[in-house]
Amino acid sequence: MNFILPVVATVLLGSILILKMRDSLALPLSLVIAGGISNYIDLIRFGYVRDPLSIGTFVFNVADIFILIGTFWAIWVYTRR
Repeated sequence: MNFILPVVATVLLGSILILKMRDSLALPLSLVIAGGISNYIDLIRFGYVRDPLSIGTFVFNVADIFILIGTFWAIWVYTRR
């Protein structure tokens, strides 16, 4: 139950930031926030972040993919201004 307050705070602050930003950055930043919250919930529930996907030497999870795609997408949108 200790993870509820940080998750709610992150969602509220993220929502405020996204609403105040340009619409084109809303979805990429939502992906980053969702991935971060998912990793945080894993950390609280299991004591570590579960990484079920393994391709060669790379080990990651779906939340990591969301964070990576959202970050590169936001950089792409920001640099196109």
